[in-house]
Amino acid sequence: MVLALLLGMVYPAASSFAEDEDGAVTETGTHIWIRKQHYELEIEKAGFKYAFRKPGGEIAADRHAVSGLRFTAPGGSTLSDVTATELLSHDASVVRMRVTNGLGVKARVNVHLFDHYVKFEILPEPDADDPAPGSGRLLTQTDTAGEALITAGDGAWTDYSFEIAVRAGNRHPGSSASGIVFRYQDYDNFYHLRLHHGNGAVQLLKKQNGSFITLASRSVSLAANQWYTLKAKVEGNVITAYLDGTELFSHTDDNNPIPSGAVGIRSYKDEAGFRDALVRSLQDQVLFEDTFADGTLDGWNARSGSWSIGEDTLVNRYIIDARTAPMGPAYGLGDHGRNGQSTNVFGFSGHDITNKGGEERFISTFAVFPARGFAQVLFEEGKKRVAINAAENKLGADGVEAVTGLYYFIGDMKRIYKDYQTVRRAEGYPDYLPKYEFFEVGYEAFGSLGWNTYQRSVMADLQEYLSRGYDLKWAVVGSGFWKGDRSKPNEGSTTSFGIWDDEPDPAGRNDGLPNPRYPDVEGFRQFLKDNGLKLFLGLRLNFKAPPEDGGNHYLPHDGPFVYEGTANGYFLKDENGNPRKFTVNFPKGNVYLLDTRNENALEWYVDGANLWGADGFKEDTMMISRLYQDGLWNRSNARLMEEGYYVMVRNAAYSVPGDILRLEDTAHNYNHDRPVINALNYAASGAPNVYADIIAGKYMTPPLTEDQKRYFVRNAMFGALVPAISVGLGPWHLQNPEYEAAVKKAVDFHSMYAPYIYSAAVDSYHTGFPYTMTPLPIAFPDDPATYELANRTTRQYEWMLGPSMLAAPAYGQDYATVASRDVYLPAGKWIDYETGAVYEGPVVLEDYPLPIDKIPVFIGGKGVLVSRELHGTRLFAEVFPIAKDGSKYKFTYPDGVAVSVIRNDNADWNPDTLVITDVTAEREVEFVYDPVKKSFKFELTPGHHYVLTEGEYEETLERVDLSIDKKAGLLVGETTALSLEGRLAGGNTADLGEADIQYISDNEQVVTVDEEGRVTAVGTGTARVRAVVTLNGVTVESNLLELAVVEPAIGIESPVSGARLTSLPMRIWGTSSGFDRLEVRINGMVISVGVTEGGQWETEVHGLPNGTYGIQVIGRDLAGRIRHAEVTDATVDLEEILYHTDFTSCAGEWQTASGSWAVRMDGDTPVYEAPGSALAYTGNPAWSDYMVEARVITRSPGANQGGGSGGIVFRYQDSGNFYHFRMDHLIRPDQGINAKTAQLYKWVGGTAVKIAEVPFEYAYDQWYDLKVVVRGDNIRAYIDGRLILEATDASISAGGVGLRTYGRRFAASHLTVRDLLADPETQSPAWINGELVAEEIGENRITLRWTGAADREAVVAYRILIDDMPGDPLAAEELTVTDGVYRHTVTGLAPETTYTFKVEAGNARNLWSTDGPVLIVTTFPAGDPGGEPEDAQAQVWNSET
Repeated sequence: MVLALLLGMVYPAASSFAEDEDGAVTETGTHIWIRKQHYELEIEKAGFKYAFRKPGGEIAADRHAVSGLRFTAPGGSTLSDVTATELLSHDASVVRMRVTNGLGVKARVNVHLFDHYVKFEILPEPDADDPAPGSGRLLTQTDTAGEALITAGDGAWTDYSFEIAVRAGNRHPGSSASGIVFRYQDYDNFYHLRLHHGNGAVQLLKKQNGSFITLASRSVSLAANQWYTLKAKVEGNVITAYLDGTELFSHTDDNNPIPSGAVGIRSYKDEAGFRDALVRSLQDQVLFEDTFADGTLDGWNARSGSWSIGEDTLVNRYIIDARTAPMGPAYGLGDHGRNGQSTNVFGFSGHDITNKGGEERFISTFAVFPARGFAQVLFEEGKKRVAINAAENKLGADGVEAVTGLYYFIGDMKRIYKDYQTVRRAEGYPDYLPKYEFFEVGYEAFGSLGWNTYQRSVMADLQEYLSRGYDLKWAVVGSGFWKGDRSKPNEGSTTSFGIWDDEPDPAGRNDGLPNPRYPDVEGFRQFLKDNGLKLFLGLRLNFKAPPEDGGNHYLPHDGPFVYEGTANGYFLKDENGNPRKFTVNFPKGNVYLLDTRNENALEWYVDGANLWGADGFKEDTMMISRLYQDGLWNRSNARLMEEGYYVMVRNAAYSVPGDILRLEDTAHNYNHDRPVINALNYAASGAPNVYADIIAGKYMTPPLTEDQKRYFVRNAMFGALVPAISVGLGPWHLQNPEYEAAVKKAVDFHSMYAPYIYSAAVDSYHTGFPYTMTPLPIAFPDDPATYELANRTTRQYEWMLGPSMLAAPAYGQDYATVASRDVYLPAGKWIDYETGAVYEGPVVLEDYPLPIDKIPVFIGGKGVLVSRELHGTRLFAEVFPIAKDGSKYKFTYPDGVAVSVIRNDNADWNPDTLVITDVTAEREVEFVYDPVKKSFKFELTPGHHYVLTEGEYEETLERVDLSIDKKAGLLVGETTALSLEGRLAGGNTADLGEADIQYISDNEQVVTVDEEGRVTAVGTGTARVRAVVTLNGVTVESNLLELAVVEPAIGIESPVSGARLTSLPMRIWGTSSGFDRLEVRINGMVISVGVTEGGQWETEVHGLPNGTYGIQVIGRDLAGRIRHAEVTDATVDLEEILYHTDFTSCAGEWQTASGSWAVRMDGDTPVYEAPGSALAYTGNPAWSDYMVEARVITRSPGANQGGGSGGIVFRYQDSGNFYHFRMDHLIRPDQGINAKTAQLYKWVGGTAVKIAEVPFEYAYDQWYDLKVVVRGDNIRAYIDGRLILEATDASISAGGVGLRTYGRRFAASHLTVRDLLADPETQSPAWINGELVAEEIGENRITLRWTGAADREAVVAYRILIDDMPGDPLAAEELTVTDGVYRHTVTGLAPETTYTFKVEAGNARNLWSTDGPVLIVTTFPAGDPGGEPEDAQAQVWNSET
């Protein structure tokens, strides 16, 4: 009792929710409990470790083992766990607490309570002891786009010291740097001492004749937004560097030193503050001093950047993390959930979550955990931190004053998504009712014409589509409609508002395109209008900067808009009020970005967009600069929607303020699992109106290869089953009628069901639930079988398209070869859309045929579709025999307002008696019955409601089906039950509980059947069994079920006995008779293998160490007894070296993916060399775990050559998918960058992603040994035997090897690939031709003897297993060996009983064999003295029998 009370004080028992009022707060010495009706929040004070519980106590999210909160000191970078929690106050809506971390820094934590969710606010409270911003005036530099330089003093100064206080923001981690300049002679000649936060170093640079070199560097720990005093003393050619008064290093510049010069301040890609500048002679005379207190820059010369003097208003910034215990599976994360192994994002970790352009433009931290009824999100526009992995479930932010928008949701999926929509809108991320046309089929000129569109080509493309019967409703011209030569940087852009390329350029053009490209804009618009097409143009938020600001603005092409925006303050600004400069992928040069927080700027922007005269826009800004304002595009897209425009969104955060959300570009040479995973995680993120890009993607030009053609068709079928679809390259280029017809079929399917899809989109808008595209784990959260379906291995990509369609396209990286998929159908009734085949879930349809022209859709759920007649407007409901009993389907019409409700009140589905009534018009509706799909189709009238009634069948028995579960033939002695199912007229299942049933076998010498329908096999042969069923006076005879009784047989076709294998996996296969499943036993493993209906079986064994193995294949009867066994043996003799070359001769082994490679002599050594950027590869694409090492050299670059890299490639699949370990040299003289590093990159789908990087000062013209060891998802990289970096990544699982260089002459003298052989200590004892015999048999005992056991090391024990059934073995003690004979007597047996014995051997590591010999033997009758058995009394299975 005492113990129970003490435990109760530490961990109060979770009481029934009914015992406390809603919102009750309870505090003990160790815990705070917050109870709401639908959840409970438990907080352990030590560490603020919090957990969420559901009603009843079930844990939704458990507490983290260390701490629930951690944060830094102001401006710091070291996270510190919370150590203490204090409850301050609480009321019905908020609980207020204060926490303290290990650094002594405090924070307020407010937990706002709602019915099904909570909101956390984490508000650090700096006090006098905390590092804090300074006060008073200081010099600031706010341009983060590039270099900023300001100078002062006398160019004749020679020897002196210069010091200043520096506070750098490190706005671009890895690039930002700030510091002092001395002996400044001119822009191209000076010394520079700087703080480089990314490298964690103080660096001394020298710029001479316009080029930077690094003279010296010292690693130090640097924190952003913290004051440091930086000082340089220069005397002759000796330079001494100091930080905060401490000498760091001294360097002697003997190479043409700079003798004299002024001083200055320089920053690169950073916001920084400076104060207390002081220059002294070495005689301690003050030469120059400025505290900036007077507020002027007198004496300073600003040469670049944005410099000003003002009050120090810097706010404290922190890194803040909130976390629970690890949990999964999880889905969502917007574009950051695109590239995992599956839609399950468990394993994800990222600490710089923001819009990075390219594939990362829809930004969301929302993740849902369907198995737990839980979800979470952090609203933050800046740098976000997310980890959902085995260590933690974390949401956090970097560089923030506070976290104010952290939410956790508890409930079912529909509740969670509705609440998420509510808070999303409240946090300033609204969504809008989408417009219908975007859910019809459209056209994108980019897919056919790329960047170089022109009026004649677009119209010809569209005319061809229309003439071939494509029912198109919109067309996008994303580029090339503006004025100017496409080959010149002064061409226009999407924000050259209204300036079409509609007049000839008098200077002529060099781009090879018509001049002008769009000579008759009104005629173009009219052509689209006449054909029922909406016109959408590309539109971006960037405006070309004037030439004086590094841009390519050209007034005749771009108009006055950039000057208007600058004059009115419509662009994002630095602290001086000047437009901030950014870089994007188009146009070239610096650009300005619209300040979407400025309402006047938004109105001006929309006024400009109006000048294009379009119906809508494809928003497509692609940033190169990091902005850390992820909501920027939400506001501009929202304003366009409010103006009535159609908006295709690419950039957004959390919500989609547009009609549809486009995936990143797709193309034939990209990875094709990414778009599916990407789309499903968009939907999981609450953004289901997905547009999966153009059918066949971009940059594919005829003539097409067979591989490209199959990609085209499979991609079309995938595109047809997502909410929005467009065509690009004409399918007539397939030059294959079958393929073209399949594409047309897919596109027409989408056209027909666009109204149904749009109705689901409207439902999504009103409820927040992703009805338009619902991942199965969200549609069926209680079904664990759905959690890991959508992955890159099985590719069971499935989702609900609206409430009635389950889509299961055969798409992914295997598009060229796939012909079938395992299709999982959750609980409920499902109908194949094309064949009408009916399935009852949950069920897996194994190897379900999905030919290239099949619509891979199953109808279930609500069972109602709405279709539109092609090239018409009439709408039809299609009701499938799925849902009855009052089920309702609400359809919203294309106007987004009118609805029809279809209610199923029918008793059954008899087309002869079913009645469909228009209850609004009070009249019966005619319908068309489809006997294949068994669907009922009738025309709809907007605003009218419909009800199905009657449909009864006569309750008479119509059909009886007799079946048996076992596929293979029966074995003599086996008994099993027959399955009998009756069907009533109409197909309903008959209850046969009261039926009179007779079972009849036509050959009782083979099979007998008792009155309960149990079959017993009594002899080999064939018998036919039937059932005669009488129910309610109606007698029906079943089908004839033919049963075969066979002798047990197992044949091992491979490996043959004695086989020697030089590669893995070991493929074991063969035939069998009488078994549905077999056991393959090898090296301590028991592998269950299914047998096909044709008697074929096959399995693979991986990871075997070198050695000889016994292989045993066992078949059991239905009672689990061993009935047959066969053995073989094989030796694994793997070559450790998979590949080696010293390039003496490698003709035909190496393939060139890009650039040029050749073998040349380097002295006496042959080397494989590329003169510049190039990629070559070799090896087996199936190689998975291995070590690759190469000896490489990077030649010195030319004097004016930029950066470059070179290294080894591994797991190479193709030129767009591989890993690359390299030595890199980044050189940007104008930015003060000269850095050498070792880097690990991955290319996935043609996109490069840096995985890891560390500083590494390598030398040119010196040989290095590079090595990578890759095992599973673990990657370790070495240089000259030293581990340089280690990373975890599972993007690419296998592939060959290669060499790659960029911008450098690079060579290798040898390359070796070694297999990572399995650990020999994992080997179990083995049996080679093992034999088990009955040496003596009695009525209750049997003496067993075995010989020929093989072992890897000394066997220390044997086990005798009787009947090999679960449970303890009959004997497991160490047995005595006498004269090499192994013997054991088993006692306590029953007389005249058949037993199965099996012997296994174990070694000192407690590893046991599984392939030991088998013996089936019968004891003698009672009273028989027994003795040595005759041969016929004992059956021994070994390699000979």
